[in-house]
Amino acid sequence: MVAKGEAAEALYAHSPNESLPASDIEKIAGNRSSLEKLPATQIGYIHERLMNETSYAVQSLETSNKSVLVSGSAIFDGKTNRQFGTLSARQTTGMNFFARVQNERHAHAAGRRGENFA
Repeated sequence: MVAKGEAAEALYAHSPNESLPASDIEKIAGNRSSLEKLPATQIGYIHERLMNETSYAVQSLETSNKSVLVSGSAIFDGKTNRQFGTLSARQTTGMNFFARVQNERHAHAAGRRGENFA
């Protein structure tokens, strides 16, 4: 997860639901009710991308009016491991849509060949 602006602001954000800001951030990141958010990024996913020198996206976090919002994504270059751009919530929705379509096609094609898949 990458913070827009000062990351420390997210740790001082007030949440009516959680006493610890880190717990609130974790729950917000995991609540993926819309396509505007990427799935929570696992360390293994990033490690795999770094080893293959493949670009990747992670969730973007911002603080607004002392509350935390996870929306959009940050894009990293897998060769340099440096952030080279961001996607808005709308752009992230498009990326998630195409990733979902690609996964469904892959599962459908695997099913046609008679392979087992979950």
